Amino acid sequence: MGLVAPLVLMPIFYKFKRLEDTELNRRLEVLFKRAGVRVRDGIWEIDMSRRTMASNAALIGWGPSRSVVLSDTISDSGPEEIEAIVAHEIAHHVGRHIWLQFAGMGAMLLAGLYMADLIFRAPEVFILIGAPAPKPGDPSVVGALWVLLALGHLFASPFILWVSRQLEFWCDRYAARITGGGGALASALEKLCRKNMADPALPSWVVALFHSHPPIGERIRRVREIH
Repeated sequence: MGLVAPLVLMPIFYKFKRLEDTELNRRLEVLFKRAGVRVRDGIWEIDMSRRTMASNAALIGWGPSRSVVLSDTISDSGPEEIEAIVAHEIAHHVGRHIWLQFAGMGAMLLAGLYMADLIFRAPEVFILIGAPAPKPGDPSVVGALWVLLALGHLFASPFILWVSRQLEFWCDRYAARITGGGGALASALEKLCRKNMADPALPSWVVALFHSHPPIGERIRRVREIH
């Protein structure tokens, strides 16, 4: 999906065109060289303004489909701010976060299947809830397994989200350092907060239970401390 989505799925919803800003193109290409990241399919702009005023940037795809995508709604940001946002996205690839997430999901799936196997081998668990214990070959095993894995993910979710937030902080620090300071990233985050109508200071329990990204206010505070 990471390889195919930029080529097949995203063009269904957005129109792509090559970024025409020569200076911004040059600036981002220099950034890629500093980070040691190859972007084979270049830099594109998508027409998000047809659907929303929110703005974003991303490094998408793998291998030959890897490209930088900027929303046309980000045009009010300066080149330094756009560079900082793209540097944050590059950091996910530099830090191999996608592979870390795949490995983590694989480990969790194996752990969930192992726990489910232990539960299926203990019929007293099902007796406690007034349900017959599934037997090998019984179609109900599929439903029971789905429920058990869903419950396992629910309980593990706060930890998964915490790890994701730490990775986002890491990317912010990387972006600030590779672009020469946190000022541009902080300014870009402030604009994104206003345009995307994000709450800069969410309650801690809401963040812990539901958010894969830290509150923007905390991210801004941290990057401003980086010189």
